[in-house]
Amino acid sequence: PITADLANTIPRFKFSGVCNHVLYDSACTVAQSLFRYQDEVTGVAGTTISVQGLAAKGTGWANGGYVALPSGEFRQIADHTGDDIRVLIPFPSSPLGQTVEVFAGCDHSIATCKSKFNNVTNFGGFAWVPLKNPFNTGLNNA
Repeated sequence: PITADLANTIPRFKFSGVCNHVLYDSACTVAQSLFRYQDEVTGVAGTTISVQGLAAKGTGWANGGYVALPSGEFRQIADHTGDDIRVLIPFPSSPLGQTVEVFAGCDHSIATCKSKFNNVTNFGGFAWVPLKNPFNTGLNNA
């Protein structure tokens, strides 16, 4: 029966060029406190939140990261440009005027792991997976 499949172990890692770790978890080992920015929310428009001074971190620094309210609620950041971050789901009540914590994000590439986090020794992917599969394209097109 199909329920017998539920007893099978599913592999945790995929053979992929991107890292399989969750940023800031025990396998990744990046210290969350080193990639945190804290300041006041100066504007809210839908899913866009403006955080004072965040532009100093550079556009894209928080892409894939998250923003946390003092209450403990948090949201994933889809995009970061200047002082503005766009979250995937808006907060139930406006965080305007609150001091929030913004945590850097990761695109799970080995290049980002090296340049942004200096953490290549804990990279959880297979960085040299070929982009073209010779079984699909043939050897002449590989």
